[in-house]
Formats: sequence, structure tokens, C-alpha cells
Amino acid sequence: MLNDILNELKPYYLPFTIKRFGNPYRDGGYGLYEKFTLECDDVYSYGTGVVPEQSFFDFQMANHGKKIFMYDGSVEGPPITHENFIFKKQFIDSNVSKNHLIENNHQDKKNLLAQIDIEGCEYELFANCGEDWFSHFSQLCIEFHDLEKLKQEHLDTFRLLNKYYYIYHLHANNHTDIFDETKILPTCLEISFLRKDMTNIIPFLDKFARPLIGIDRPCCIEKPDIFLNWWCKDN
Repeated sequence: MLNDILNELKPYYLPFTIKRFGNPYRDGGYGLYEKFTLECDDVYSYGTGVVPEQSFFDFQMANHGKKIFMYDGSVEGPPITHENFIFKKQFIDSNVSKNHLIENNHQDKKNLLAQIDIEGCEYELFANCGEDWFSHFSQLCIEFHDLEKLKQEHLDTFRLLNKYYYIYHLHANNHTDIFDETKILPTCLEISFLRKDMTNIIPFLDKFARPLIGIDRPCCIEKPDIFLNWWCKDN
């Protein structure tokens, strides 16, 4: 199964600038296409957390005039505030995520961005949200968990997302030193996706290993970043 999953987890190159958004120094910063990020309608932030720096991305996007629809059932509110923050205390699953589009009058929006860090619940979310859900989100920035013990749901999730999106950036969260038994795949990956219908350019497989200089920073600055390159052998 590892080889099947690694085959799905390959970044593709498109001629757009990747910029770091969010925390410039450590956890809470993400490599995203600048053009599509700044052009999105609004942002869904699933998994708010309790550390202010984890909300720097939301704050930055709010300063760009985006409404930030924030959901987390484990906290009473976001750790920092902004007039464009709209918070609801709620855990995320596939049922509530579909309701959010209706509640927020986003049924006709096709250019939303979602930042998702929901501690392993992402697999259920994508398995059951319904494929129409993807038509509303032009970019996804997702932290995938529990990859040290690979399951069919992991492979199914990546195959489903790759049906609609191009992976264009990956970064390992280095807070833990846990890998799968081959020491290739870390337990936690941050992955950026662009929906395929956002461009008519046909991408090719990226030839660069990660992390990217100038974009990525170690999530835990006390430890070195994790080197990723399993797709480079295909170039």
C-alpha cells in the first residue's frame, strides 16, 4: 500500500508563484499559490486551535478582506480576533461541512479556500462530504495525520482528492519523528491542492524535493525539517 500512496502523493508544477502565508517562522505557515489565494472569495478554517500563531494565516487572509469561517469544537473561540472572523464552536465531520455552505450562503460560490487541520477526522470528511463539495473549494490546504500506519482510507482519500485537484506542495510536520516502517512517509503531512478547473495549463511532475527554500520552515524550529523526495526518482 505504501507504493500506491506515494504514487498519489506527488507534487505537480504549474507556472504560478508559491508564497508562504501565515506564520513566517514555524507551525501555522503554508506554501500556497499567491494568485489563487488572494483571488479566493472567502476562507473556511477547520481546526482553530489554542495557540495564537496557528491563527496567523486566518488573520492575514482577514486583512486581505476575506471572511474567515472558523470551526473548532474544542475551544471557546479563536486565540486572536479580527472583525472578519466568524467563529462557531463545532467539531467537523462530513454532515456539518455540507451544512456550512448553506448556512453561510455559499451554495453558489466556486472559489472558496479551505484550511483544514482536524486531527485525523479529515478522512471521514472527504469520504462522506459528497463530491459536489469539492466544486466549491478551489484550493485546499490540509494537514493529514496518522500516516505512519497506512490504511485503505488514506489511499481512498488521496485518490479522491487527486480526481479533482493537483497537489502542488507538500511539507512534513516535524513535531514528531514517527515514520512508516520504511522511514519514507512521516506521520503528518501538510499538502496544498489546486482544483483542476482553475487552470487550462497541463502540469508536469515537479522535480524539486521538499522543503522549498524561502517557502518552508520547520513546524518545530528546535528540530531540522524533514526531507521529502520520493517523487524525484520519476523525473
